[in-house]
Amino acid sequence: MLGTYLIHGRDDGQPGLAPDATPAQAAAKQHALAAYRTQLALSGGRLRQLAGRPELHARPAPGAGGAERSLPWQPSQLLRSRLRLTAASAAGHTQQWPWGGAPLLRDARGGWRLDWPAARAGDACFVRLSLALPSPWIFDHWGWHEV
Repeated sequence: MLGTYLIHGRDDGQPGLAPDATPAQAAAKQHALAAYRTQLALSGGRLRQLAGRPELHARPAPGAGGAERSLPWQPSQLLRSRLRLTAASAAGHTQQWPWGGAPLLRDARGGWRLDWPAARAGDACFVRLSLALPSPWIFDHWGWHEV
């Protein structure tokens, strides 16, 4: 079963699945977390606590095309030269573009749609907008969005 996992942002209030991790999975997660020493130096307690919580997964909404495939962002013209768009499909395809080089089309509502083969094929796709500037922060302001 395919499921989504909320990293940053708000959940939609729909019931989800919270499978219990096996002891081996929990140990592997803590071991992986330990590899990020620089992030742990500032936020170790909080990150370990987050990693110890059950992971809430949700079933992706069935795609009906149209407005559901629109990107949720309307970045200002001033920011666009510094933005990057990353796309990943459930089939394992990934691609990253500067905003100006991304395969984007305007939709009927004035929003942006991703014109990427995986998205056109109806494959479950997720996109992320990021600012291409050096930063000490690991927080992703815009987060991932399913299209």
